[in-house]
Amino acid sequence: MDETYMQNVDNVSKPKNTDVNAPSMLYNILGLILAIFYVVAIFILLILFNSGALYAFDVEINALGVVAYIIKLTAGIASIADLVYAAVICAIALSWAIITIVLVVKLIIAFIGIFPLFKFETTYRDEKVKLGKACRRACSCYGEVLVLMLICRLTNNAGFTGPAIGIIIMAAVVYGISFAFFTFFKSFNRIYRTFDWKVFVVDLARNVVMLAIIILLIAACFKPWLAIINNNYIDFMYLVRAGGVNFEMICDYFIVPILNFAIASAAIKALGKYVGYYILNNGSGGVSFSLRSRFIAVIVLAVIVIVFECLFAFLTASFSTDFLISLIVDNYLGILLISIAGILCALAPSPVSGINQ
Repeated sequence: MDETYMQNVDNVSKPKNTDVNAPSMLYNILGLILAIFYVVAIFILLILFNSGALYAFDVEINALGVVAYIIKLTAGIASIADLVYAAVICAIALSWAIITIVLVVKLIIAFIGIFPLFKFETTYRDEKVKLGKACRRACSCYGEVLVLMLICRLTNNAGFTGPAIGIIIMAAVVYGISFAFFTFFKSFNRIYRTFDWKVFVVDLARNVVMLAIIILLIAACFKPWLAIINNNYIDFMYLVRAGGVNFEMICDYFIVPILNFAIASAAIKALGKYVGYYILNNGSGGVSFSLRSRFIAVIVLAVIVIVFECLFAFLTASFSTDFLISLIVDNYLGILLISIAGILCALAPSPVSGINQ
């Protein structure tokens, strides 16, 4: 009787299917819906991207706008500044044309990629790989467009247009849904076919905090750079045309912004590592270590820029204790504090067990 009882207990406690790679009907159905959403999102992006989302020096970057600008150039170039404008606009227009072609190709590939997902008997690992590719494809489309939008934004003070704001909102939706989906299934136990809601909530909270830290860090890194461009852009371009640029202006408008952009690039790399692991479902071991190293790089670069600005101020006889305090508090204290917070958050262990990955 005891042996029979123990066998019954084992049968109750052990799951019927111990294959962690067995097909999951729920995962496959939701994955198909997600893949269809990615196709729609890329299509919407393609429409908005060619509907007045980009302006460079008041020139609308689309087929009609570029053709009209080329016709305008036939009248001749009046100054070196106009030549610089033309070079920048042509470079952005070329980028727009390339990205448009890429979007069309990726839209076709994304549409074709839907049909294999109708096979609901696909194993978990194969389904995860297919969804990861679909997710990276859609998010990369929005990422490329957002970068070009930022570059265009730096060429004028008009702000983002309605279609550009629409792209930003859609990008947030695409990234947000992808993040929620893959984080949700990290708490899915594929042996018992159950969700650990406590693990999901804790892991989601930790990931949201890390994402907020990285976004705040990027905003803090771009703050001094955007302030220079937005507050003095018109006066600076007037001086360029008039030939009144001196060494101090070169340092203020070129060298320091480039150094600040180097700090922001390190923060963007941290965002890329985070997005690749948590949103694009392209996980690999050691993500916490990689994030910590990138936050440390931001701190090191910030210190280097502070030293450079102090050295430049000393050479121009404008250095003082008040200058140093103002420099750190206004531009770099937030970067340092947020980076430290990012390091601490990266040290926190993930509650998700390997069986759910």
